[in-house]
Amino acid sequence: MGATTGRALGPEDMANNKEIYYRVAHGDFSVESGNGSLEGGSNGTHALIAELTAGDDSPAPTGGYSSPIDGDWRSMVSCEYGTGYAGHTGMDLAVPLGTPVYAVADGTVLFTRASSGGYGIHLAINHGGGIVTLSAHNSRLLVGEGQRVSQGDMIALSGDTGNSTGPHLHFEFVVSGQHQNPRNYLP
Repeated sequence: MGATTGRALGPEDMANNKEIYYRVAHGDFSVESGNGSLEGGSNGTHALIAELTAGDDSPAPTGGYSSPIDGDWRSMVSCEYGTGYAGHTGMDLAVPLGTPVYAVADGTVLFTRASSGGYGIHLAINHGGGIVTLSAHNSRLLVGEGQRVSQGDMIALSGDTGNSTGPHLHFEFVVSGQHQNPRNYLP
């Protein structure tokens, strides 16, 4: 971009370039910027989950949940729910870029979003019974809105997008509109 414009690019230029890339790469020109922190879902994601699941009376999944990644997720935790910084609404799993991310239970993709800040490239899956999972900071999404997924389906590749300190998967459980500690649900 700098070569095309004939000038040095500053931080604001780079953020704009990243946002344009996300929108073009994901074919979604309606996504919002989401330049807030994760605290309380200030990027609008938690409010969107609550809005989209209001009145949903589908049953909760049966049979339990599986890991969102291969291997022992417990050994990959780099930041616990509620720790690390104020308002950390999920659990961070330190994994290399491009690590497969899986659906932890059957469900329907509630939404997909991409932003240069906040959760970066992320998606939410409605599992029914008021239970939604959120996978954030991905490098690539492999499913689309409204798509039905089964437990164990590959849904994304981990990344370092949005407000991220390095490659990882930020993973959340949102139950009846409130984020919960994933340790209470994962096997």
